[in-house]
Amino acid sequence: MHYFSGSAHCNVHCNGYTWPRKHPKIPPVAAPHWPSHLWFKVACLSRLPHRLTSEHQQQTFATTTAPPSESTGGVATKQPFVLPNPLLLEQTCPYASSRMRLYPAFISALCLFEPTTYSQPHTRHAGRLSSPDTEERSRLSLVPGTANIASQIFSDASTLDDTGASAMAALALGSATGPGKYQRSYSVQKLSQLTILTIAKLDAVTKLVDKLTTDMDSLSMAPKERNDALEELKIYGRDPRNADPIFTQKGISMLLTFAFNDKASSDTSRGALRVLANSMVLKPETRQMFVDGGYAAKACQRLNTESWDDEFLLARIIFLSTYSESIKISPLVTEHGLADSVNANLGRHAKLDSPTGQAAAGPMEEMALPETLKLLFNITYHCPGDASAFTPSVPHIVSLLFNRTMPSTRVLDPPLGPLVNSLLNLDLAAESSKSSLFPSADETSLTSKLVEILERAMQEYPSTELDATVTPVVDMLSKMYTLGPELVQKKIRDDLLPTSEDRQNVLGKGTSLSARLLKASTNPMAPKFGSVISHFFFLMSDRDASKFVENVGYGYASGYLFQNNVPMPASANATFDAADDTGSQRPVNPITGQFIDKEKPDDLPPMTDEEKEREAERLFVLFERLKMNGVLSVQNPVEQAVREGKFRELKDDEVEELD
Repeated sequence: MHYFSGSAHCNVHCNGYTWPRKHPKIPPVAAPHWPSHLWFKVACLSRLPHRLTSEHQQQTFATTTAPPSESTGGVATKQPFVLPNPLLLEQTCPYASSRMRLYPAFISALCLFEPTTYSQPHTRHAGRLSSPDTEERSRLSLVPGTANIASQIFSDASTLDDTGASAMAALALGSATGPGKYQRSYSVQKLSQLTILTIAKLDAVTKLVDKLTTDMDSLSMAPKERNDALEELKIYGRDPRNADPIFTQKGISMLLTFAFNDKASSDTSRGALRVLANSMVLKPETRQMFVDGGYAAKACQRLNTESWDDEFLLARIIFLSTYSESIKISPLVTEHGLADSVNANLGRHAKLDSPTGQAAAGPMEEMALPETLKLLFNITYHCPGDASAFTPSVPHIVSLLFNRTMPSTRVLDPPLGPLVNSLLNLDLAAESSKSSLFPSADETSLTSKLVEILERAMQEYPSTELDATVTPVVDMLSKMYTLGPELVQKKIRDDLLPTSEDRQNVLGKGTSLSARLLKASTNPMAPKFGSVISHFFFLMSDRDASKFVENVGYGYASGYLFQNNVPMPASANATFDAADDTGSQRPVNPITGQFIDKEKPDDLPPMTDEEKEREAERLFVLFERLKMNGVLSVQNPVEQAVREGKFRELKDDEVEELD
């Protein structure tokens, strides 16, 4: 029997653990019927800081179902379980912050694992729990739709250095956490029974929105109180479930007022911007509310800022608003200074041209840069006519490409991927752009950098990610090949076209960059990437079909030529010569692109006439099956030969008798 009392010194026993209690402010509750798993949560909760007052206990309430007993007349009853308000607790006990991150786990666990079925005490067998009553359910089940919440509970619990937290997570999963004779099994109520977490969160969010809405015009709240309320609202808004008041017109209007109110402090403005940015990510309809309120222009005007935090938040919000149906992007560029703000911000990033400068700027600088680059790409994609306004950003982007350290894995992760993408829609043909892309000191420097990025990307990304992630790099190299001088074009051909070493085997079978690219050009998992690669190889062949076949082989060239209605060259099937490492000319198989003298000889003996006849019969049967099933629209070659007069019956005197 367990008692949770208000005495100053009270020990709680659960599943083999003994927890010391020193908590005089919790009202005494006698609960001999409480199940052991709930006692465990109470024990864990008791390890929070103990300066609780009645005010702290008004935020969250939970109940637990007690089984029928003689004292209750055989009727199940509800027992209250008072939980402290986490925000007030943290304000009263500053040292509580290190434990507050587990607080949601306690609340959620109380709701997800509601005991309704009780069984006899379990015994341990081979490290597991078993019940004498085999008909009873012996495991905890999650309410449908709460798997994500449960996984968050367990991940939060596993990060604590507290043995009790890990034990709680294990117990919640239904495993044995210790030798407790009070181990029991419980099942979960149906989803139709609302959990206390749903009610508590929705009520808390509603009160916060109402409280902040009342304050948004008068600013009567203390700045710290207002900022704490926005911070709590941000935490609730990370999960849109049961946080609907945030995403209503009333909630978004309140956030916009605080975010763009000149009288509000910078901390208040950023707090509101954070909640707003999360809302626009989670609920697309809130983007239209932002646009309809006329705040896109205000955000563009504020984007030119020295604060990395403000740049990160404002660039993300404007970026998300570009997906709104009714937004007019061009006026933002021409009338509200969006281009000037983006150019200025990228210039500030480019000035941090050393790792020391980047480290001094802090982590927010690394987070702000990709957001500005994504915004630049979207603006120039949707409004190509205004792309020339962002031409001053080209030198900054090229400088960042050179000076930013490449990630150790997944080379196109931010910032390199967004840096390459942001160049695609800009006016690269302008003289100021060319001087940055092909500097006079070393015209091929940027080309070499992009080839290095492409080579790593082909090794580090699976086929399913090539279309979305690696295609922009090939696009950029194609643009540089078109715009660049002869030296740049030669550098790209030398790096990407098959070499004499590649021709030692069938093209596309090696591990070189050209072999990987050719192999990817026929990959069905990356159709867009394959099309871009084939076009790039055709471009490097001077758009000549004959050169194209010689460079990549008829096998890789035929599909592209057919799809783009390019006439097949007459010499496509003819053997041609290619230089080897020594400069000597050697014949090449036009189909595979391999040196003929390096082809493996066919070790199989030639087919006899009888084998050829049997193979012909098999093909005839297969064609007939395909024709009957309607899988393909095919014509039997024998029928075609008869129709064209190429097939006739042999007379008896023409048949040679075989022994």
